[in-house]
Amino acid sequence: MLFPLAMKPRSPLTSAGRIGVGAVGAVGAVGAVGAVFVLGALLGTGLGTLGALHWTLDLLSHFQLVYALIHAAAIPILLLVAWRGRGRLKWVGRIGAVAAVVGLCLNMAWVLPLYRSPPIPTAPTALSAPTSAGDVASLRVLLMNVWVDNPQHDAIIGTIRDNEADVVVLLEYSVALGRAISFSDLMETYHQVEGSVVEAGPRGGNPANLMLMVRRPDAGGSVEVVSHRLVTPSDDVAWSPGVEVVLERVEAAGVGAAGVNPSAPTRGVPPALRRIAILAIHPPPPMRGRWADWRDEMLGWAGRWAAGQAAKGMPCVVVGDLNATPWCRGWPAVTQPAALVDSQRGHGPQPTWPAGKLGGLLPPVIPIDHVLLSPDLTSLTRRTVTIPGSDHRGVWCEVGW
Repeated sequence: MLFPLAMKPRSPLTSAGRIGVGAVGAVGAVGAVGAVFVLGALLGTGLGTLGALHWTLDLLSHFQLVYALIHAAAIPILLLVAWRGRGRLKWVGRIGAVAAVVGLCLNMAWVLPLYRSPPIPTAPTALSAPTSAGDVASLRVLLMNVWVDNPQHDAIIGTIRDNEADVVVLLEYSVALGRAISFSDLMETYHQVEGSVVEAGPRGGNPANLMLMVRRPDAGGSVEVVSHRLVTPSDDVAWSPGVEVVLERVEAAGVGAAGVNPSAPTRGVPPALRRIAILAIHPPPPMRGRWADWRDEMLGWAGRWAAGQAAKGMPCVVVGDLNATPWCRGWPAVTQPAALVDSQRGHGPQPTWPAGKLGGLLPPVIPIDHVLLSPDLTSLTRRTVTIPGSDHRGVWCEVGW
């Protein structure tokens, strides 16, 4: 009778039954985790809109890309839970999926405008003067927050050299880096126009340090300096001053990165239309109440500066690590007075911070380094740039002028 014993029916708690129970438990765990992430992203999205009430809430507004990614990833997971779950778990999946769809729609309502190109400039500027596509003037701007105590001076100098910009804005640079630049071959190509330096930190770095350099016309540059100065928003803001420079378009003697002259002919273009004003600033990070107020005040001051340039008919650019995203409370203060246009428009969001974390495994998730343009300018090309040793990615923008 051994054979009948071997054919004895399986108990309900055999391996097949246990697998079923395990699958239900796994679905429940996945559903719970997905629902928690969606709830957190929804809270971040909602509370971030209340940033005007308190600076800590405003910090949540910067992460719209992260929230959108969480919602997009959670939708198929929660739909699976709704399909395979049982009882209450099925309802968790259904409600969670609906919430994720709503959250994704809210986040994309803020993000999608960056994919839509702004209107083509119609004001009578130098951009409208050329008679052919090859005559369009451009100004190549490179913004680099190099990090306060970055020791990789040679690599930073190499990055500046390789990108061949007309205007270079360096933030958080150290005295040692400034000295390395002054003794490098960059001085054969660039003129250090203005800078604000406070020596501090183990390598002479300071978060408020700022330097602006302009490519010489005889080295392929498309502009020459008309005027420059340090400018301060007010005595109440104990932070770095900004740098203002007025440039005039010239016919460069050299050639640009693409092997063609980046400057459009200046013949027949009125002098007022050949000039452009640039303001480089670095407001403080809004990690304390007072710093958040200083940041907002500096952004408002930059917006008023741009409005003043517009009143004079001067195209202008505001460039810097603004410690602000297009979704935070301080953004309207800098963009609305002169209708400044985010150069990301038409190119999509290009996050710049944090970079280089966890051995480069953590990508940047928020765009806080910006090149803002007056409406009579346009962003022809825009990309981010790796900065060796920095926690930021740089911004390279070709401005149509």
